[in-house]
Amino acid sequence: MKLISTMKRLLMVTYYFPPLGMSGVLRPVKFAKYLPRFGWEPIILTVKDIAYYATDEELLKEVDGLKVFRSESLDFARILYILGKRRFTLSKNTEILGRYTFNFFFIPDARLPWVPFALSTASKVIKSYHPDAVYTVSPPFTAHLIGLLIKEMYKIPWVADFTDHWATGHRTPSPIHYRINRWFRNLFATKCDLPVKVYQSIPLGSRAVIIEHGYDDEEFSNTEPLNLERDDNEYLIVYTGVLQDKGEGVWNFLRALKSVEKIRLVIAGEAGEGVREFIQKEDLSDRVDFLGYIPHRNIPSLLKGADALWFVFPYEDASMKLYEYLGAGKVILFQAPPWSEATRIARSVEGIVFLPNSTEKIVKVLRELREIGNQNIKPPITFSRVYQAQVLARYLDSIIRPKDGR
Repeated sequence: MKLISTMKRLLMVTYYFPPLGMSGVLRPVKFAKYLPRFGWEPIILTVKDIAYYATDEELLKEVDGLKVFRSESLDFARILYILGKRRFTLSKNTEILGRYTFNFFFIPDARLPWVPFALSTASKVIKSYHPDAVYTVSPPFTAHLIGLLIKEMYKIPWVADFTDHWATGHRTPSPIHYRINRWFRNLFATKCDLPVKVYQSIPLGSRAVIIEHGYDDEEFSNTEPLNLERDDNEYLIVYTGVLQDKGEGVWNFLRALKSVEKIRLVIAGEAGEGVREFIQKEDLSDRVDFLGYIPHRNIPSLLKGADALWFVFPYEDASMKLYEYLGAGKVILFQAPPWSEATRIARSVEGIVFLPNSTEKIVKVLRELREIGNQNIKPPITFSRVYQAQVLARYLDSIIRPKDGR
């Protein structure tokens, strides 16, 4: 008797995937990790190795056993890798080059040269595995163009996941690019079977559903706090990810550190040139430690070992870091525009400390927190990666067409 598998197959198109590191890879990785629990087998289509800011081989273990197909590309990051460059450094030059120069010439974005190679690989995967649905995640928004072409060519239901304020944020190099990209965004949102967005404010129409970023329950429940070296009774604040010299909040917070006794800031990740220069200029080297980029598997223990977590984000959306901070259950020192998605999320959680917009007032808050000591908060279950994978699986079930034997 032949057994018929009830597991449905999902072709996941994602440019950013391990061994690349940093926060941009986490959403597809966590969906791929947990979707099998809810009846979906992910098949990954990504790009071959590229020059990037960080790598994290450990993240590959999260999707060990899944089928991963890597296609060629002629985009700039891939070409650099072929020529021998492995890593970018965070600087104003790389930001200008990536966000403006290449996005000026390539629409919807600089990854456009990936399209023909991704489609060629997708064709082979579709013929071999007959996926029930296609899932694309942006950025890059080129991934959605690939999803649209796959849907039109193979008539496979398509979910387009938007994790950025494309065409409404700070990434379009000119008003003309803004209008063209807005047209593409509306086209993708209309043509896909289900548009998904991480924020309420992303304008994708009434059909769009929200699945926010999140934290991995298992990472925090199965790890012990990391005991970083510190002086007696020293209050330890941790920042993870990319710290850029944008917004007065960064400078106000760093200046405040000078006036508070027995307090230390640990930065785990990339720091912009301006931040490092400011720390040296203000003679803060004895209050700030740089760990550099560390593997994602070490982040939960680092966060759990802190007394507080610093979140600063000057944009209208919300960094994925905020959700991981919530997963750690620690007090969050919060700085973001009042109209931002990050602020909306923060207001829904008890235990987040909204820092004032002056150095003197931040000093007062830090002194009070240092006296209180370690505190914990409880993260909402809706930000759990397991919960979110279950939600996505239900949406996928709702759009697929019944097949014989399934």
